[in-house]
Amino acid sequence: MNQPVNTPDPKSKKDQDSSSVSNPRATRRGGGLIGLLLVTVLIIGGAAAFAGWKFWQEFESTILSTSADNASLKASQRQLENSIRTMQDALATTQQLDEIAASSVRNRVQLSDRISQTEQAIESLQQAALGGNTSLARIEARYLVQVANDELLLRSNVGNALAALRAADTRLRDAGNALFSNVRAKLAQDI
Repeated sequence: MNQPVNTPDPKSKKDQDSSSVSNPRATRRGGGLIGLLLVTVLIIGGAAAFAGWKFWQEFESTILSTSADNASLKASQRQLENSIRTMQDALATTQQLDEIAASSVRNRVQLSDRISQTEQAIESLQQAALGGNTSLARIEARYLVQVANDELLLRSNVGNALAALRAADTRLRDAGNALFSNVRAKLAQDI
């Protein structure tokens, strides 16, 4: 029947007292350590915030610089596009001018051919109308012989008569026809 009484063990109470007496220092150390950790965290957080702010400033600067570069590149692109359009217009104009020049050359060749054909037709008509070069030379020589006769008989001018006979001989010689050789021989006797 003796029941044990629940009495606290004096040693355990002493241990508790001594641990609470020695713990205030540990508690101070723990509080100082926590404070130090808190200050360190704040410093690291501030440094991280500063680094983030600095990075953001540089990022914005890069974005602004890139935007300015893009605007400059777009302006250069527009200028190049305008230059290309101008060159294309000039090329089209040059091609049109080349076509006009080629057409002009073709027209000139055709016109030259027509002129040659017309000249040949005119010459053929003249030869047909006058009996050719031979007939013309014969007509001219006959006229010059008549002039020589008139100069001699009517004016008694021997010099003009001889000049007219020489001119008739020259015309017949230039005609190059062998049929005129007898006439030229008679003219040579008279000269």
